[in-house]
Amino acid sequence: ILFLAPTRPLIDQQWSAFQKLTRPQYDISSALITGETNMRVRDWKNPKIIFSTPQTVTRARGALDGIDLIFFDECHHATGNYDYVPIGAEAQRRGIAIFSFSAVPGDTQEKINVIKRNLGITTLVNFSTRMPARFEQTIEVQMDFSLKRIDEWFLELF
Repeated sequence: ILFLAPTRPLIDQQWSAFQKLTRPQYDISSALITGETNMRVRDWKNPKIIFSTPQTVTRARGALDGIDLIFFDECHHATGNYDYVPIGAEAQRRGIAIFSFSAVPGDTQEKINVIKRNLGITTLVNFSTRMPARFEQTIEVQMDFSLKRIDEWFLELF
């Protein structure tokens, strides 16, 4: 299984969550493979689940060899020249099962159709969750010396 997420911090987060949910109760081997790891494609076959960025997959020859299922997190990126597009095309050509998810797949049916076509999505399921009401109150305060200094530090950082 190949689990893809568009950024290194997000794939790190997904892999960490998987580790917390499955260990030690389940013994499912997994690996985090990004451009910063030293693993090569030949090493990919040992873990049952590989967590990676799409850029790492597109740069590795044979990365989809032996893959039966690909998860595309944040699948709304599967447009244009983004690396999800060729991975999705190759997965479809090879008959690899695809599961895609996104909180916001697109704001028009046309954009959603592009994603569906690029990833071979045949069934689209929409989950609506009711969000709790937000209660906010803005309080304006005078900035004392400490707050002014912190503000200056943030401006220097940016």
